[in-house]
Amino acid sequence: MKETKTHQWSSPDLILVATNLHDGPYLVPHAIAQARLSAAKVLLAYVLEPEYLRTSPTEGAPFVLPGPTLHAAQDKLNQFVKEFQANGIVCEPLVLKGRPQEQISTLVNERGVDRVIVGTRAAQALERLLLGSVAEDLLHSLDIPVCVIGPHVSPLVRQEGVPTSILFATSFHHPAHQSAQLALELANLYQSRLVLLHVIPAGQAANAELHQQREDELASLAKGESELWCDLEKVVRDGDPAAEILAEAKALPADLIVLGATGASKTARLVSAGVVHRIIAEATVPVMTLR
Repeated sequence: MKETKTHQWSSPDLILVATNLHDGPYLVPHAIAQARLSAAKVLLAYVLEPEYLRTSPTEGAPFVLPGPTLHAAQDKLNQFVKEFQANGIVCEPLVLKGRPQEQISTLVNERGVDRVIVGTRAAQALERLLLGSVAEDLLHSLDIPVCVIGPHVSPLVRQEGVPTSILFATSFHHPAHQSAQLALELANLYQSRLVLLHVIPAGQAANAELHQQREDELASLAKGESELWCDLEKVVRDGDPAAEILAEAKALPADLIVLGATGASKTARLVSAGVVHRIIAEATVPVMTLR
């Protein structure tokens, strides 16, 4: 991966904030904080779906759920825009028509977006089955960082917005170099404390030799960084990956969690089996993912 690409992602010029119009109170403060750090322009997008079909829980027949009109969506976006502008951020409101994942992916490619910020409050499997999860679809499909503001993240952001502690976690089941470089770049940029974490799943024969091997693999992720301006630590734990990552984030305490996202099956995500989903659903800080 080119260094310029890493820098572009860690210090974005253009951020896309995808809103459902109801998430403003907790999504907008975090989007403002991130945009201010790099003086980024914000594209504030809402996707107006052509139809709101759901399945009736009693009869099994499709019925139409009322959705916001185009005029109402534009009015709500303009309210959010004023919040960005009050913080000195250039913000362009956009109402798109179609399926959210398709429209947002197209916008990312056409406008050269560097980062996507999206919120989710659907923590339960049944709720996501009924309402869908744009956030999860995006983090498993986009090739740029996706920052998810989950259901337990506070809308209160420290005034300067700089993350003082960052937790990066990897399973080593897929190439971790790109997401690790993103975490390193962010930590260097803000001179943050950075913890590289790997969890050996319960059931594996963990021993001192395996722990050392995994720690060496974590160290290799930082190779090639000629100058490290951050405080770097390497940690190997045993146990349930999601539980250990969440516990480490709380213990630091971390201001940001960075993960590599994989193409986990939709069925697994719906029953909260995926590690990435569980972390997003339970974390009290933003979670940034990169495929």
